[in-house]
Amino acid sequence: MKVRKIEMGFTEPDMTPMIDIVFQLLTFFMVAINFEKHEG
Repeated sequence: MKVRKIEMGFTEPDMTPMIDIVFQLLTFFMVAINFEKHEG
């Protein structure tokens, strides 16, 4: 009888959505700062 070995390790979450959100926020703030400079 074979017993399955269950690994009790921590699986890393997928970081792709986090990186995507960070780049979108950077782009948003860069555009927002440029609009503030041109408006004033």
